[in-house]
Amino acid sequence: MLQKIIASYQHPSKELEKYIKVYWRAYNPILEEVEMPIVPDGSMDIIWLNGHIFLSGLMESARVISIAPEDRFLGIRFQPYALALLLAKDISIYNDKSVPLEEIDKALEEDMRGLFDTNREGNKILNDYFERFFTHVSIDRALLDSLDLILTSHGNILVADCAEALEIHPKKLERLFVRYMGLSVKKYSKIIRFYDVHTVLRKKGLENLTQKILDKGYFDQAHFNRDFKKLTGLTPSSKLMSVLYNT
Repeated sequence: MLQKIIASYQHPSKELEKYIKVYWRAYNPILEEVEMPIVPDGSMDIIWLNGHIFLSGLMESARVISIAPEDRFLGIRFQPYALALLLAKDISIYNDKSVPLEEIDKALEEDMRGLFDTNREGNKILNDYFERFFTHVSIDRALLDSLDLILTSHGNILVADCAEALEIHPKKLERLFVRYMGLSVKKYSKIIRFYDVHTVLRKKGLENLTQKILDKGYFDQAHFNRDFKKLTGLTPSSKLMSVLYNT
């Protein structure tokens, strides 16, 4: 069950909030393996797991991971466009994949190993490292503004309406999303709409499910069920999802 996994979260420095969502840690303290569904949330991570460092790309569909007894995780959850800036390469090839970081960027892997090894208490050393890097990069304002529109609408905004609000051509907006996040505006919006409902269900369970779905912009429960099945391969009431929801 989820409560058996010990997890904690810390915010980055104010200067890094545009690029990093959160630093996180997790630990399985029990002597049994835990099956955990991991759902798409519109972000990407660099993760240290028992001495191994890997990149977890933006997820377009859920996966189930097995967390072994005494597994320890340290993670950096990036804003969806930040890794394209950090790696300076096509990020889409890592969507829905977990790849050893040394296969992607050996120098970055060495830096991360040193940072994770010395960052047992607090996050100042991580803040210092990423502040030095991101100080010298820039991100298109239209991309940031479009993400704000998608988030504030809970994923319920059409590409054309988003582009019109920003006074840019829809094709330019699509190019920005593909370049920095490796997927379309529509796909990202669908992930955000799903994750908004998922967050509510984690906090409040499945009671009054239909109303919760309607509040987040789904037409009806059948609409939500189709998206849920497509993104997770499961149903909200499935036994595996009971790890996350109060079922």
